[in-house]
Amino acid sequence: MDATILIQNNERTKSLEKEIRTSDEPQHQGGKERKRAKREREQEEESKERKKARREKRSFFT
Repeated sequence: MDATILIQNNERTKSLEKEIRTSDEPQHQGGKERKRAKREREQEEESKERKKARREKRSFFT
């Protein structure tokens, strides 16, 4: 269980670092498009995190 939490925290840290790097990029027109793209990226990352956690949990108990 602790391994799963550590993995999730590590993935969240990586995604936050990525957000910080991308927020430093110059802003331009198309705010709605950027927000939609950001939301899609976040959903993909969360999906990957959940899949990875399930995989880790399964391998931990076998």
